[in-house]
Amino acid sequence: MAAPRTAGIIVVALLNVLIGLAAGAGSVRMIVDALRASGASSGGLVPAAAGLSIGFGAARLVLGAELVVAGAGVFRIAPWGRTLSLWAASFWLVLNLVEPAVLHYSYAQVLIGSIYPLILVSVCSSPGWKRAFTAPAAPGTA
Repeated sequence: MAAPRTAGIIVVALLNVLIGLAAGAGSVRMIVDALRASGASSGGLVPAAAGLSIGFGAARLVLGAELVVAGAGVFRIAPWGRTLSLWAASFWLVLNLVEPAVLHYSYAQVLIGSIYPLILVSVCSSPGWKRAFTAPAAPGTA
Protein backbone atom coordinates (compact mmCIF):
# COMPACT_ATOMS: atom_id res chain seq x y z
CA MET A 1 0.00 0.00 0.00
CA ALA A 2 1.34 3.42 -0.96
CA ALA A 3 1.98 6.10 1.64
CA PRO A 4 -0.71 8.76 1.91
CA ARG A 5 -0.26 11.87 -0.22
CA THR A 6 0.37 14.59 2.38
CA ALA A 7 0.13 18.35 1.90
CA GLY A 8 3.95 18.52 1.98
CA ILE A 9 4.22 16.00 -0.84
CA ILE A 10 1.70 17.96 -2.92
CA VAL A 11 3.51 21.26 -2.27
CA VAL A 12 6.91 19.84 -3.26
CA ALA A 13 5.43 18.19 -6.36
CA LEU A 14 3.80 21.47 -7.45
CA LEU A 15 6.93 23.51 -6.69
CA ASN A 16 9.07 21.07 -8.68
CA VAL A 17 6.76 21.41 -11.68
CA LEU A 18 6.36 25.20 -11.47
CA ILE A 19 10.04 25.91 -10.80
CA GLY A 20 11.01 23.41 -13.50
CA LEU A 21 8.79 25.18 -16.05
CA ALA A 22 10.18 28.57 -15.00
CA ALA A 23 13.75 27.24 -15.25
CA GLY A 24 13.00 25.89 -18.71
CA ALA A 25 11.59 29.23 -19.87
CA GLY A 26 14.56 31.11 -18.41
CA SER A 27 16.96 28.68 -20.05
CA VAL A 28 15.39 29.16 -23.46
CA ARG A 29 15.72 32.92 -22.99
CA MET A 30 19.38 32.53 -21.95
CA ILE A 31 20.09 30.49 -25.08
CA VAL A 32 18.25 32.90 -27.39
CA ASP A 33 19.97 35.93 -25.83
CA ALA A 34 23.39 34.29 -26.26
CA LEU A 35 22.61 33.45 -29.89
CA ARG A 36 21.46 37.03 -30.55
CA ALA A 37 24.46 38.57 -28.80
CA SER A 38 26.93 36.35 -30.64
CA GLY A 39 25.42 37.44 -33.94
CA ALA A 40 25.52 41.15 -33.12
CA SER A 41 27.92 43.12 -35.30
CA SER A 42 29.32 45.15 -32.41
CA GLY A 43 29.43 44.62 -28.70
CA GLY A 44 28.26 41.02 -28.95
CA LEU A 45 29.68 38.11 -27.03
CA VAL A 46 32.77 36.48 -28.36
CA PRO A 47 31.92 33.04 -29.77
CA ALA A 48 33.46 31.17 -26.80
CA ALA A 49 31.43 33.15 -24.28
CA ALA A 50 28.29 32.64 -26.34
CA GLY A 51 29.01 28.92 -26.47
CA LEU A 52 29.40 28.78 -22.69
CA SER A 53 26.15 30.69 -22.18
CA ILE A 54 24.38 28.34 -24.57
CA GLY A 55 25.88 25.33 -22.79
CA PHE A 56 24.77 26.52 -19.35
CA GLY A 57 21.36 27.41 -20.78
CA ALA A 58 21.04 23.89 -22.17
CA ALA A 59 22.13 22.41 -18.82
CA ARG A 60 19.49 24.47 -17.03
CA LEU A 61 16.90 23.41 -19.63
CA VAL A 62 17.68 19.78 -18.76
CA LEU A 63 17.43 20.70 -15.07
CA GLY A 64 14.00 22.23 -15.65
CA ALA A 65 12.81 19.08 -17.42
CA GLU A 66 14.20 16.95 -14.57
CA LEU A 67 12.26 18.98 -12.01
CA VAL A 68 9.00 18.69 -13.97
CA VAL A 69 9.37 14.90 -14.26
CA ALA A 70 10.48 14.66 -10.61
CA GLY A 71 7.39 16.63 -9.59
CA ALA A 72 5.19 14.10 -11.36
CA GLY A 73 7.01 11.28 -9.57
CA VAL A 74 6.72 12.97 -6.19
CA PHE A 75 2.99 13.50 -6.74
CA ARG A 76 2.62 9.78 -7.50
CA ILE A 77 4.74 8.98 -4.42
CA ALA A 78 7.04 6.99 -6.68
CA PRO A 79 10.50 6.23 -5.25
CA TRP A 80 12.12 7.49 -8.47
CA GLY A 81 10.39 10.88 -7.95
CA ARG A 82 12.25 11.43 -4.69
CA THR A 83 15.50 10.17 -6.22
CA LEU A 84 15.17 12.40 -9.28
CA SER A 85 14.35 15.37 -7.02
CA LEU A 86 17.62 14.75 -5.13
CA TRP A 87 19.56 14.47 -8.40
CA ALA A 88 17.97 17.65 -9.79
CA ALA A 89 18.68 19.61 -6.60
CA SER A 90 22.28 18.39 -6.57
CA PHE A 91 22.72 19.25 -10.26
CA TRP A 92 21.22 22.69 -9.59
CA LEU A 93 23.64 23.37 -6.71
CA VAL A 94 26.63 22.30 -8.79
CA LEU A 95 25.52 24.60 -11.62
CA ASN A 96 25.13 27.42 -9.11
CA LEU A 97 28.74 26.92 -8.02
CA VAL A 98 30.30 26.49 -11.46
CA GLU A 99 28.32 28.89 -13.67
CA PRO A 100 29.29 32.18 -11.93
CA ALA A 101 32.96 31.20 -11.97
CA VAL A 102 32.93 30.33 -15.66
CA LEU A 103 30.71 33.19 -16.85
CA HIS A 104 32.36 35.69 -14.47
CA TYR A 105 29.42 37.04 -12.52
CA SER A 106 28.79 37.46 -8.84
CA TYR A 107 27.98 34.50 -6.62
CA ALA A 108 25.47 36.79 -4.90
CA GLN A 109 23.24 36.27 -7.94
CA VAL A 110 22.94 32.56 -7.24
CA LEU A 111 22.52 32.66 -3.46
CA ILE A 112 18.76 33.12 -3.66
CA GLY A 113 18.61 30.55 -6.44
CA SER A 114 20.18 28.01 -4.10
CA ILE A 115 17.47 28.21 -1.44
CA TYR A 116 14.96 25.84 -3.09
CA PRO A 117 17.48 23.11 -4.00
CA LEU A 118 18.85 23.17 -0.44
CA ILE A 119 15.32 22.86 0.96
CA LEU A 120 14.58 20.09 -1.55
CA VAL A 121 17.65 18.11 -0.50
CA SER A 122 16.74 18.58 3.16
CA VAL A 123 13.11 17.51 2.70
CA CYS A 124 13.86 14.56 0.41
CA SER A 125 16.59 13.33 2.77
CA SER A 126 14.40 13.42 5.85
CA PRO A 127 13.53 10.08 7.47
CA GLY A 128 9.79 10.63 6.93
CA TRP A 129 10.24 11.15 3.21
CA LYS A 130 12.58 8.17 2.95
CA ARG A 131 9.88 6.01 4.56
CA ALA A 132 7.07 7.46 2.44
CA PHE A 133 8.98 6.86 -0.79
CA THR A 134 10.41 3.44 0.03
CA ALA A 135 9.12 0.94 -2.49
CA PRO A 136 7.14 -1.83 -0.79
CA ALA A 137 8.88 -5.18 -0.80
CA ALA A 138 7.55 -7.76 -3.22
CA PRO A 139 5.58 -10.55 -1.55
CA GLY A 140 7.84 -13.31 -0.29
CA THR A 141 11.04 -11.22 -0.47
CA ALA A 142 10.95 -9.59 2.98
